[in-house]
Amino acid sequence: MWSCVNEYKERQRREHPATLFTFSHSTLLYHTFWVGFQCLPSQHSEMWPLMVLLRTYAPYITLPVAGVIGFIGYNIEKRFHTPPPSRPSIEDQRNERLLKEMVEDGGGSLPPLSERKFVPKTIFEKNISPSLAKDD
Repeated sequence: MWSCVNEYKERQRREHPATLFTFSHSTLLYHTFWVGFQCLPSQHSEMWPLMVLLRTYAPYITLPVAGVIGFIGYNIEKRFHTPPPSRPSIEDQRNERLLKEMVEDGGGSLPPLSERKFVPKTIFEKNISPSLAKDD
C-alpha cells in the first residue's frame, strides 16, 4: 500500500510542480485511505460505485428487503407448520374432575327436587350468617 502512496505523491508532484506538496498526518491518512482503493485491481474498481450506492441508501434498501423476506418466511411457515394438538380448556377439565369426584363419593344419590333444600323459603334466609343459621 505504501508503494501506492508513493506513486500518488509522485503523480501529485508531476501534476502540480509549482506547489510544494507536503503531507501532514491527517492528510496522509486520508490520501492513504483513498489511494488504497485506487490501487486495487481494475476488476474490483468497477464495483465500488455500487458499494457507495448501497452504503448511501442502506436505510431505504434494507426495510423493503426485510419486509419481503419476512413476508415470504411467514407464508412458508404458515403453509408447512403443524397445528398444536387441541386441549380442553381449564374450565372443562375442572368440571370433569368435579363430576368424577361426585360420582366416586356417592354423589349420585342427590335429594329429590320436591324437597328444594337449595332454595330459600324467604328472602331473609338467603344471606344468613352462620351463627343465626338453624341446624336441621
